[in-house]
Amino acid sequence: MHDTSDELLSAVNSGEARRLPLEELNGYEYFAERSGRVYSLNSDEPRLVEAKTGWAGLEWVVLMTRDGWKRYCLGELIAEAFLADQRPGARDDYTVAYVDGDARNNAATNLRWVTRLEASRARSQVRQRPAPAPQAMPRAEKPLDVKPPEEHVEGGAAPKATATGATESREVLKLIERNRRTQERLDELTREHQRLMAALTPFAEFAETPEVRVGHPDHTVLEANKGRPTYRRVTVGDLRRALEALREALPERR
Repeated sequence: MHDTSDELLSAVNSGEARRLPLEELNGYEYFAERSGRVYSLNSDEPRLVEAKTGWAGLEWVVLMTRDGWKRYCLGELIAEAFLADQRPGARDDYTVAYVDGDARNNAATNLRWVTRLEASRARSQVRQRPAPAPQAMPRAEKPLDVKPPEEHVEGGAAPKATATGATESREVLKLIERNRRTQERLDELTREHQRLMAALTPFAEFAETPEVRVGHPDHTVLEANKGRPTYRRVTVGDLRRALEALREALPERR
């Protein structure tokens, strides 16, 4: 949408775009648009930050923070920019729900704050639209022949072409290849994230469900092979530690 810095400045002045207010983004230029997009102004021109669809249809973006790259739920970023004053409690305790049930509609008007447990239950009940099939990175085209045409010189001799153009073409191809490998790694991390969520979410929800009085951390929840050398048990404390590990590893549970 924004092709120049002037257009982004106009959107900010009109209230359609705001700088992301997160403390960990201090020193970096990221702006959220009310319609549900995030832009980076960390280069010469504003650039749309591409969103990826992950678990439960949620969209994610990767931003540079003062501690390195970090993944953020796109809806939470939009809500922090435009609805922070409506959040009932601490940022760690709340996430967003989607008014129309579409987790890919991140417009500010489609978001409302809910507890993370409420959001998890709602996502399990609402059927999400299928995520678009991942698109492969475009293959680099064959580099153009950058050797300049030979010029006529008296005596039939021609000057040798410089290697500058060929060197630049090789550098461009190297950059394209690095970008392709980076994209493949991000896709792999997204798949790992989805598998981890599917495995750990039931345990996390059990540990934080108020209706279940699980009791003292040493109380046994599950056990197997009692009376044998292979005896194993899962305690309330084990579930709570799994919950804490889940919150540390997965951004949407923060």
